[in-house]
Amino acid sequence: PDHSLTECQTETQSGIKHGVCTPHTNCLLAKGTPNGFCGLFATCCIIENTCGKSSSTKVTYFEGSDVQAGKTSCSYMVKFKNSNVCQIRLDFVKFNLAPATIAHSVSKNAPGYKCMNDRLKIQPNYYNIPDLCGNNDKQHVYIHVNQSDGVTKGVHLEVSIADRTTNSQLPSPSWKIKITQLECPGYKSGFNLPSDDYIQDFPLLAPLGAIQYFTDKTGYIKSFGFDGSVPQQSYTYGQKYAIAFKRDIKTCGI
Repeated sequence: PDHSLTECQTETQSGIKHGVCTPHTNCLLAKGTPNGFCGLFATCCIIENTCGKSSSTKVTYFEGSDVQAGKTSCSYMVKFKNSNVCQIRLDFVKFNLAPATIAHSVSKNAPGYKCMNDRLKIQPNYYNIPDLCGNNDKQHVYIHVNQSDGVTKGVHLEVSIADRTTNSQLPSPSWKIKITQLECPGYKSGFNLPSDDYIQDFPLLAPLGAIQYFTDKTGYIKSFGFDGSVPQQSYTYGQKYAIAFKRDIKTCGI
């Protein structure tokens, strides 16, 4: 069976690490580190999740904290696990960068706030995912990808960071982003059968064009970077994106 949807965690010398359950050989092929067991035939596969690393596994994490003084960028590459991957969901377990600051160049009459010091930029970007900064704890983003992007390519996450040696007043940047690759309808190579991952992924897929998708019957939404303690920095300028909501069969409105 494919254990790649099962998350796991294990304790290492450097602390608790998150991984995914996968066969031992598959873990090694993905350049992961087997650590612990997930049933009889699988291991808890730990993938390097820091700056400059990459992953092609179903679920992985991109983490950064205690960024060294003088460091101004940190990137992570998500390589498509196969050609059926059509969306990648980012869940911001925690995400705290410097907040947006006023940019007079935005408009002469009404200056707006933009991510000027720190920002997360996502590529490819087909549906106006804005640059992200400030507090985005528990937010999420869907990245739509095309088959023409190719399985040898992927999604590039680039965190630009203001140099803290000359901007010591800024808060220390930190983030932990869960990355999940989602498959659209496809077929296993050599078998005329639907992909197991597609069957499990289907309810998670966002409608075309939406970069956020909420499936609960009730809840709250808020803008990216919103911080109630600094309301004037809650809305960065020029965001134009779509949010989708799953409609229960018994409901007719929101």
